[in-house]
Amino acid sequence: MIGHLPDVNSQAKQNSFFRKVLDTGEYTQVVIMSINPGEDIGSEVHADTDQVLYLVSGEGKVVLNGEEAPFKAGDIVLVHAGTEHNFITVGEDH
Repeated sequence: MIGHLPDVNSQAKQNSFFRKVLDTGEYTQVVIMSINPGEDIGSEVHADTDQVLYLVSGEGKVVLNGEEAPFKAGDIVLVHAGTEHNFITVGEDH
């Protein structure tokens, strides 16, 4: 079924790829990522797509348009289209 993404939490925990696209809509893309401690996604901007990021495990910091904030498992970050962003992991989990 288009748009139905079952058990994303388990898929994310089992994912060993840096980036795996699960689905792309007109304005939103759902991606699962595995980022090792001390690594980051690299600063990027998506001009026409919003991203909703949910952290499954671990912790780190998010940088949105140059402003940093901590994040931890269970947090959601909404990255609006056009926002420069980066996610940096710390700790032992990813």
